[in-house]
Amino acid sequence: MGGGIGIYDDSHPVLNEVIIQNNETNTEGGGGIWCREASLTMSNCIISKNNSSRRGGGLYFYQSSGNSIINSTISDNQAEEGDGFYIFGTEGETTILNIINSIVWGNSNEEIVIYSDWYELNPLLTISYSDILGGLDGIEINDIEAVEWNDGSIDEDPLFVDSESGDYHLSAISPCIDAGDPDSPQDPDGSRADMGALPIYQGGYVEGFVLNLANDDPIEGVIVRNNVRQEVETDADGFFRFRSRTPDNFDLTASIAGYNNSVLRDQHVDSDSTLRVIFYLTHPEIQLSERSIGATLDQGDSTEFELSITNQGNGPLEWQAKKRLLGEFDPWELRQSHYVREVVLDNYLMGVIFVDEYFYASGANIFANVDNENMIYVLDRDGQEIDRFPQFGESNRGMEDLTWDGELIWGCDDNMVIGFNTDGDSVTSFEGPEEYNLCAIAWEPDREVLWMARRTGRGIFACNIEGNCLDSLPRCGFRIYGLAYRQDDPDGYNLYIFNSTQMVYKMNTETGDTMFVALLEHEEGGRPRGACITNEYDPRSWVFVCITDNGPDDRIDIWQVDGNTSWMVLEPMLGEIEAEASQDLTLSIFTERLTVPDWEAELVFSHNAAGGETILPVTLTIRPDAVDHDDRITIPDEYGIASIYPNPFNSSVTVSYNLPVSSDVSLQLFDILGREVASLFNEWQTVGSHTVVIDNTELSAGLYLIRLKSGSDVVVRKVVLVK
Repeated sequence: MGGGIGIYDDSHPVLNEVIIQNNETNTEGGGGIWCREASLTMSNCIISKNNSSRRGGGLYFYQSSGNSIINSTISDNQAEEGDGFYIFGTEGETTILNIINSIVWGNSNEEIVIYSDWYELNPLLTISYSDILGGLDGIEINDIEAVEWNDGSIDEDPLFVDSESGDYHLSAISPCIDAGDPDSPQDPDGSRADMGALPIYQGGYVEGFVLNLANDDPIEGVIVRNNVRQEVETDADGFFRFRSRTPDNFDLTASIAGYNNSVLRDQHVDSDSTLRVIFYLTHPEIQLSERSIGATLDQGDSTEFELSITNQGNGPLEWQAKKRLLGEFDPWELRQSHYVREVVLDNYLMGVIFVDEYFYASGANIFANVDNENMIYVLDRDGQEIDRFPQFGESNRGMEDLTWDGELIWGCDDNMVIGFNTDGDSVTSFEGPEEYNLCAIAWEPDREVLWMARRTGRGIFACNIEGNCLDSLPRCGFRIYGLAYRQDDPDGYNLYIFNSTQMVYKMNTETGDTMFVALLEHEEGGRPRGACITNEYDPRSWVFVCITDNGPDDRIDIWQVDGNTSWMVLEPMLGEIEAEASQDLTLSIFTERLTVPDWEAELVFSHNAAGGETILPVTLTIRPDAVDHDDRITIPDEYGIASIYPNPFNSSVTVSYNLPVSSDVSLQLFDILGREVASLFNEWQTVGSHTVVIDNTELSAGLYLIRLKSGSDVVVRKVVLVK
């Protein structure tokens, strides 16, 4: 008992200037301190962020007497009963605990709980000149006479500097300053005792003005702070004043949006004096050479625009640009799920990529004890199988993740890395950097390397296609199921890691730093398998395509990442410009492989000038007669529903339809009264012929209407269900 300290059997410990923090107990109680039949004297101590599964998150006093807590802070503790304190007394007990000049605030639920069956001799708890959340009414007891609430005690927010990060210093306007017992020893600065463990130093005053260097006008709303977390805001005259909280030298910083920060270093003020200063702030002003950029090109063409940023202010301009496509999808929104396990009759689907309008998925038949080879399945956009071919290699799991380098599909089989074409022919292979069980792989086009890893191996390795290991990164404790590479990640974290519990992280391949991206919360759950990132599924978007293992319902899930802005490249993407200077930029626009004619995007410039953000609209139009569609896709002459078969139907019906242009498409089913029965999909689809199967599992016999909408075109057809 006692996650931090246990005190027993007539002992009399004294604790001074001790921090007891982040401890835990699963026994009787006392996450921070357990005190049984002993007496504790504690001064200038912090008891915080401790946890008890039963009683006394911070402290538990059991049949103890003569305990004193002086100038201490008890905060952010948690327990089932008595998050701050739990006090237990029995018949004839004298005073268990005296709390003086202390703060008991912000514990999870109950600050103090007292339980006893005897109150005739003395109160079990006395409180003097202390700050208790909820005051006397906030102490849970079964007889009010158990507590003596003395002079000077309050129930006011102590205004800690930052309790979440564990900084329990008092802010400059805390009601606990100079609020302790006047007969207590003075604080180190000679002032009356403060409440809590960390007395505030009250030195001399710091005052001054903040002015605009350009015209000497005062600037209102400037934050002036020192490096011990004191801050104050200037008034309409640009004036500020505060009392210093440190006897040491300090820096003063003045900051406000739209101006450059100004710093005065190594300042000092004695307790009986005033430091007077004046800040003169400079300010940057951003001016783009263009208000908007537009291009009209044939597919396959490219162009460049020269532009510049000018700083018309009198201080340095810091800027950084990001690309943003205007569109309808939210980041990490689930766009589509294909339940493909029953389609391919494979009990263990593993990896997936999307190439030239088809999904290629790997399955581990042998691992699932199925009398068949490990296969690569080729599926269309609707998740229907159109082809399959055997995998290469000898392991029972086969390829657990796949990637595409623009010519070959790559996968790992045990320690072999194998490249093969979309026709199912093995082209090349090499031995990987790990001895066995390579399970994740991704292609980086920038350096033309394959990143690969084991589930829990030594690291993440980069090899060229000849098998030479060129780089390695730490695994960072991830349990890796899939790797994916995004060439134009806006944060420069290009390598995406599909981790356990459906979490996605991304890694900067230059530094090894990682960033959490998303938790993929599908309503039906599941476990992660292989993954890829592509902008071929929807030319307007980057999507994250993954296999999700969900027992008998293995899925291909498609998650939105964000808009596809790879068709425009800005160089450079950030910079710093001195006053009255300019910086030249180049915006390049490419149309290769773009099958959508119209694009709207923005270059968003974040900066330290007024407003903080400047937007440059960018539009691209590809001439309609110049869009070069994939030769393998037959472009229909007309839009509409081509066939409904069988009709009437009694189990399922297949609807075939044609799209002469790529667009947002929806398919809905209505009853004869016009009520929507089902919305089968609403998504971006590319030019070509498509099919969808409608199941009658939950439908009644009767006449229904199928409505196909693409852009402004709408087609409605009748279908009859018989049972």
